[in-house]
Amino acid sequence: MQKAVLSRIAKRKAAGGDSDIDYSDSPPLTMSNWLNSAGLEGVTVTERISR
Repeated sequence: MQKAVLSRIAKRKAAGGDSDIDYSDSPPLTMSNWLNSAGLEGVTVTERISR
């Protein structure tokens, strides 16, 4: 079973993979989208610079 899956993936990659996917209708990602997907919204980050 696993060999068959890997063989299918290898054939797809050799044929060009997913390059035929059209992303033109996808909305642009905003900083809010990135923060929500990473689960970082509302997290405060501080940094100390020492000389």
